[in-house]
Amino acid sequence: MRDGVLYWLRSYLNDRYHTVRHQGTDSTRRVSIYGVPQGSVLGPLLFVLYTADLGRNASEHGAQCSLLCGRFTAIYVC
Repeated sequence: MRDGVLYWLRSYLNDRYHTVRHQGTDSTRRVSIYGVPQGSVLGPLLFVLYTADLGRNASEHGAQCSLLCGRFTAIYVC
């Protein structure tokens, strides 16, 4: 991966914060250390890249897995 692309991807995933609003009151701002921004265009693509080798890696360790896909859901069953 080229340095510029890697830098862009890191900056997209790092240094993110979140708050929760409940009944008009905001929580303390916290660092988000996992996941991708909700509603992002890159979210589904990053999920596919993250899980693409899951079935192959499981089978290399003796597990038999099946990928089940629905309209909005994809899950591995082992």
